[in-house]
Formats: sequence, structure tokens, C-alpha cells
Amino acid sequence: MQLWLICVMGLFVISACQPEATPVANLAPPTPTQDITETLAPPIHYVLGTHIQNMDSIRDEIAQSALLIPASGLTVDSLLGTDYDIIADYGVIDGWQQSPVIPTISLIINPNLEPLNDDVIANVIRSGVDGVRIVNQTNISGTLPLAISTIRLSSLKTEFANMGFPDGFELQMSIAEIPNSDAIVNELRALNIDLQIKQDTLENTVVQLTNNRLHLAIIKWHDVSEKALWTTAVGEMNVIDLYQLPISYLASPELTITFAADGFPIASY
Repeated sequence: MQLWLICVMGLFVISACQPEATPVANLAPPTPTQDITETLAPPIHYVLGTHIQNMDSIRDEIAQSALLIPASGLTVDSLLGTDYDIIADYGVIDGWQQSPVIPTISLIINPNLEPLNDDVIANVIRSGVDGVRIVNQTNISGTLPLAISTIRLSSLKTEFANMGFPDGFELQMSIAEIPNSDAIVNELRALNIDLQIKQDTLENTVVQLTNNRLHLAIIKWHDVSEKALWTTAVGEMNVIDLYQLPISYLASPELTITFAADGFPIASY
């Protein structure tokens, strides 16, 4: 073999046996990561007034966007914006703003059940409820009476007696989350009506009335379309508007206030 060929082959062998070069490490400084942590808004502390503390539907609605604080947790030294952010309740309260939605409290008469299917009996009940007497007992400021009766209760009880009910009669009634509803109950019991009362939600009350399991119901509605549902169901004469019940609230100025369908303020930042 020629000498030059042997030399070339030797060079290939030497090259193959050389260790592979180690790549140079990247010494560039790391790129700083951007802090994208959001600053969360503080929770809204919402005080429920004394007239709405036990109303589950209102509590559940407000609790979706705020922390609830019972009114009993406040003192005379509690400060708006420090101890709480917003407070709301039924009634007109000095220094507070009023909701644009004013609920109306109504008595519903079911004309499909005895003895209320007798229009004479139903009319005695219609004539017997007086919004002024009821409002005077509710102890909620700013409540506006609607139904006005000037007929003496003794005369109405005499009418019942003449129709064969000297001791009155028993009726099933639902109260759909109405504050201080005892005033309405007292008004009906003054007519010698023995009321069997169930506290219920508005939704369940609608079902019970539709299935003719209730003679009477006390409900609240918030606009004319809601009232139309009741008048369609039982007739306009059997929806007796008793009084209007305003809603007031006091809120920190940095809050944005909107209003739920039931009139209560919903707060957000």
C-alpha cells in the first residue's frame, strides 16, 4: 500500500478517537417573569335590617355577592365603610336612599274553594280588611295603606252569622315572606276566621294555590306584570292590595348599586 494512503487512513482513525467538544453554556441572564397576580377587591359587608333577617330568598340573593352581617352585630359606634359597607331594610329611614322598586303586599282569595266560592262570603272578607289598621300595626315607617275599609267589624261578623257561620270558619293560608305579617293575620281573625297558617316561599305558594290547597295567601309583587299573573289566576277582585312597603339602604360611596327584581340593592365595586 502506498505510503500516502496509509497516512490518510491514520488521520481518520485519530480524528474518530478525539473526544467530542463540550458545548459552551449559555451565560445570558434569565428573563425576569412578569408578576400577573391580580389584586382582589375586598369583600362587601352587607347588613340585613331587622325586618329581612329571616327571609331566606332575600338572604340567598344578597349572599351571592356579599358577606352577610346580622343587624345585631352593629353597635351605635359602628361606622359605614369601616365596620360594614351597605345596610338595607324595609321602611323609610331618615338619611337613607330609597329603592326605586316598591313592593306591594296583597291578599289573594282563592274563589275555587268552599266557602270562598260563594261571592257573598268572599266579599265580606274583601270589605273587612283595612290597610290603615294593618299599617298602624306593622311598625314599619313609610308604609302606605291601599285598601281602605270603613265597615264595622261587628257588622261583618253578623253577616257571617246570618249566612250560617256564627262561629266563623277555618281557612288555610300561606304567608310568602312578608315582614310583620301578624298585622294582616289579626285583621282576618277579627272577622272570626280561624286561620291555619303556613310560612312559605312565593314559589311554593303559587303551586299550592294552583292545586287548590290554599284558601288565602299573603304575597308581595313588584311590578304590574307580576300582579297580572295573580289577577289572571284568581280574578282581579280576588287580589286585594293592602299596602306598599318601601325599601331603604345606606351604602359606601365607592360602591356601585344595582337593584334586584325584588327591589333590594345589590352592591359591587
